[in-house]
Amino acid sequence: MKGHVDLAVLRNLLGNRHEARLKQLGADPNLARRYQIVCLPENFWAARKSDELLEASETADIGKLLKEAGLRCAMPHELGFQTPVAVRRSADLWGGLIWILDNLAAPTFVAVLSSWLTARYVAGKEGARSKPPTVHLAIGIRRHDQLSTLQYDGDAHSLVQILKGLSQPEDDGTNPKE
Repeated sequence: MKGHVDLAVLRNLLGNRHEARLKQLGADPNLARRYQIVCLPENFWAARKSDELLEASETADIGKLLKEAGLRCAMPHELGFQTPVAVRRSADLWGGLIWILDNLAAPTFVAVLSSWLTARYVAGKEGARSKPPTVHLAIGIRRHDQLSTLQYDGDAHSLVQILKGLSQPEDDGTNPKE
């Protein structure tokens, strides 16, 4: 993504609905243009006002890992939100809302999230459970200048398979099949 994006391009990246929601909650949507990935509070769409927003602790963990992997990743406070971090005492994994604004970041995002999920499920205390934890995550990905959101509530293995599909380049019909 280029360093300077005008508002019309930002609208294409986020869509008018997404930009309007950022403004409604008191964030500057222009700040999003600096990032490849934006991590948002889990109740971004449900909160009536910004002081009701909550950031899942797992979102903070994912954001740190994405930054360590070299991606430009915004956390809620970098967009102007003052959100408390919700720490749950549940086996379930809460990942909040994550927007992928740069498709080039998708493969790295998938690799980081897949590794994080595997580490949490296999190496963590959840690995000994008979029933795997449920992953709660919303992912917005830009396709054809629109931001589409996938709301996921299910097992980690299935999510990894879905994410791998999202990170694959789109087939425009010009590549011959083997």
